[in-house]
Amino acid sequence: MAWELRKQFQDKPGISFTDLTSMAIMRDLGISHVLTADEHFIQVGMGFFRVP
Repeated sequence: MAWELRKQFQDKPGISFTDLTSMAIMRDLGISHVLTADEHFIQVGMGFFRVP
């Protein structure tokens, strides 16, 4: 699943494979809120929300 996201977001090479793996797991588990300062979770447009 993370590899599919890598291909989908190939125009965003700054997103780490670790972030993509986290996003894939979050999507599978239905998790939408993330405690992070990382803008990538918002930039992908997958419905994630950063917790302030």
